[in-house]
Amino acid sequence: MADQKWGSTGNFNYKKIATNILSDLLKHNYNDENELLRVGNWAKNDEKYNNLIRTSDLIPSYFKKFYEVTNDKRWQKIYLKSIKVLKNLSGENKTGLIPDFVFITHNNISSVSPNTFESANDDKYAWNANRVPLRLAFNTSNKELKNINKKMLIFFNQQKSIKTVYSLDGHSANNYSSMAFTAPIAVAAYQQKSEFKNFSNALLEQVDSNDLSNSYYADTLKVLAALMIKNDLK
Repeated sequence: MADQKWGSTGNFNYKKIATNILSDLLKHNYNDENELLRVGNWAKNDEKYNNLIRTSDLIPSYFKKFYEVTNDKRWQKIYLKSIKVLKNLSGENKTGLIPDFVFITHNNISSVSPNTFESANDDKYAWNANRVPLRLAFNTSNKELKNINKKMLIFFNQQKSIKTVYSLDGHSANNYSSMAFTAPIAVAAYQQKSEFKNFSNALLEQVDSNDLSNSYYADTLKVLAALMIKNDLK
């Protein structure tokens, strides 16, 4: 984006900086067995976590752009595999909710148990997967990705309010709300406002609120959501 905006002939070669980072991601983090990125470069030598995937790391629109910039077919593989994984996870339950983490080997997707990696919520739609709706709403016309979000939107639109942390069958583990969960859904609803107009408007009012939670995570997602909506998801 910096290269497109300012060019790379000045003090900083933005395009070179970007392609160097992308090259290192593939060199140190690409898992050629499942054709996805690991949770971290450290996991490469850890048998327990080598095939662990954080679902909020699956950002197809990024991977598609990386392929267009580098022409490295591994990014194309990551792009296609990410969509496949997200579709499969979405189709496993009526809510469309996606868990924080899964294990993926070749074409096999396995659920994780609580406390596999971060917390007792590892197998739930929790503080990682809550970002998925926002990730999938990035400037894209991909119908498959929109349908994944649409299924979640239908579920959340039926709730009295958006709570924090859900089991995949739709039961909330908590009785309180957080902008960390509301803001990403607001972005998804805005992208599909032609079908979710009232829901989108209601969520926009919450995002537009001047109240901050003093939680860096919730407030950051709120600001990102507001910027994406203001710029019409560009």
